[in-house]
Amino acid sequence: MALNELNYGEWIRRRRREKGLSLDAVSEATRIDRQYLEALEAGNIALLPEPYMRAFLKTYATYLGLDGTEAVRRFELFVTEQNERLEKVRSTVRDKEGRRSVPPAAREPERSVPRTPPPTPGLPKSRGRGGFGRLVLPVGVLIVVAVALVLVLSSTPEPPAGGETQPGVAPGPATATPAADTTAAGTATEPPPAPPEDRPAAPVVRELVAEALEDTWMQAVADGDTVVTRVIAAGARVEIAFTDTLRIKLGKNRGMRLWLDEVELTDLGSPGFILALLLTTEGVVSRRLTYPPETIPDYLNIPPVR
Repeated sequence: MALNELNYGEWIRRRRREKGLSLDAVSEATRIDRQYLEALEAGNIALLPEPYMRAFLKTYATYLGLDGTEAVRRFELFVTEQNERLEKVRSTVRDKEGRRSVPPAAREPERSVPRTPPPTPGLPKSRGRGGFGRLVLPVGVLIVVAVALVLVLSSTPEPPAGGETQPGVAPGPATATPAADTTAAGTATEPPPAPPEDRPAAPVVRELVAEALEDTWMQAVADGDTVVTRVIAAGARVEIAFTDTLRIKLGKNRGMRLWLDEVELTDLGSPGFILALLLTTEGVVSRRLTYPPETIPDYLNIPPVR
C-alpha cells in the first residue's frame, strides 16, 4: 500500500493550493468552519465531530473536484494506521508497567553475628610480688563479709508450718509477690481486644446502561479512560461502570435511552441536538445540548442548554 494513499490530508491540501484557494474561501463556499478544514488537512481527528467528519471530508473533496468516495477511503486507511500505532504505544506502556509491578526477589535474611561481650572489669593482673600483695586485702575482706552473711542467715528462725508465728516474735514484713490479674470469681481476665484497624472504605461503583433506539454515535470517558467511541447499532446495549466521573456524548440526544443504576434519565432535551452529560457518583452534574454543525440556522444565536 503506497504511503500517499494514507496521507489523505496532504492529498487534499495540494489540490487546494493547485486551485489557488484559501481556507477562508473554501469555508465560505462549503459552510464548513475553517477550524474543521484545518483539522482535516492536518489529520487532527480529535478536533473533528465524530458523526460529521466523513461528511465534511466528502463535501470538501467534492468542492475541490476530487472523488469524495476516494477521499473517505483514504481517510479510513489513515485512521486505521493511527489506531495501530496507538495500540503499539499502549502495549509498550503496559509491558513497562507490568515489569515495574513485579516484586523484588526476597532478600536473604542477614545472619546475626554474636558480639563478643566487652571485657569485664576485674582485678588488675599481678606482676611479681607487688601484684600479689595488692590482692591479699580485697580477698580477705570478701571472706569476712561471706562468713558474716552465713552467721546472720543461720541465726534467723524459720517460721513454723502453717504460717503461724512464734509467740514473742514479731512477724516480718510481708513480701509482695506478683500474681496474675484475677476477677472477683478468681479466674484470670483476658486482655482487652486490640482496636480494629482503620481500613479505607470501598469505592462506590455506579453503572450506566445505554440502549440505542437507532444507529447513534456515542463517546464515553470513564474515570479518564475512553471506553466507547463508535456508532452503536439500533437495539444494542452498552454497560459502563465508573467510580469517579463519566462523560457521555451522543450524536443524537434522543437516539438512546439511558439508565443510571436502573433509574432512567429522562431529561435529555428535545430531539435534534448533540447531547453531552457529565456524571459523578452523586448523579448527573451537567447537561449540554448543541446544534449539529450543518443544521445551525444563520439567523439564530441560541446559547447551549446546561
